[in-house]
Amino acid sequence: MMRGQRGFSLLEVLVAIALTAGVLLAVTAAVLNSLHTTALAEERSTLADDALNALVDLRSTTGYDHTLLVALANHSSQTTIPKSSTVTETLTVSIGAANGTQPLVATATASDGTQSVTEHRDLYWEAPAPGSVVQQ
Repeated sequence: MMRGQRGFSLLEVLVAIALTAGVLLAVTAAVLNSLHTTALAEERSTLADDALNALVDLRSTTGYDHTLLVALANHSSQTTIPKSSTVTETLTVSIGAANGTQPLVATATASDGTQSVTEHRDLYWEAPAPGSVVQQ
């Protein structure tokens, strides 16, 4: 060790730079992972909304008429919805078999190619009162 030495040696500077780069890479990876997870959650929420909307539309289109709903038993429909120039959503609605007094169950699956959401609902729900808000 020399007396009166000022500053850091080259080795100390290189070690400090390497440690700083490692910390910055770890922080960047954590931020990017967080952004990716948030984006996937938002896409999943949108898919779930689309699936639920399809089931609400099905119930309201039939006017909540039991006869019309039973006539739709064992039917399925698939629709392709362009969301952007690169993303297309596929929405499939299926209605189960009529089973005596049991309610029909409709299933809606929304998929954008990377993830998919499935929602199930009974179709014998009563019609909402006029002016009310339908809640899921």
